[in-house]
Amino acid sequence: MTDTAKTAASLKARIVELTAEIAYLDAKTTQRLPINSSEQANPRTELARNEALEAQHSAEIAQIERALNHIEAGTYGICDACGDKIAPARLEVQPDATKCIKCA
Repeated sequence: MTDTAKTAASLKARIVELTAEIAYLDAKTTQRLPINSSEQANPRTELARNEALEAQHSAEIAQIERALNHIEAGTYGICDACGDKIAPARLEVQPDATKCIKCA
């Protein structure tokens, strides 16, 4: 059986980490590009990379929040798709999982 209080604390800590990383990336993303267009290639690549990472982190936060909602509702470990139990080993590896391995 999964210790949901410990899992919730771990998930909330991960949200804090991701939020800090998004803030850092956002600060780097809002920096001005060089005026000379030949000097913009690397900054534009970095800008695209940072924006992609921000989107990835935001998606992970949304997934974590879904898992936290399941913990609060008492439905943590139940697959959103089929209603079966999510294997404890899967939750150990991916505590924010909201679907069993068959439905994922």
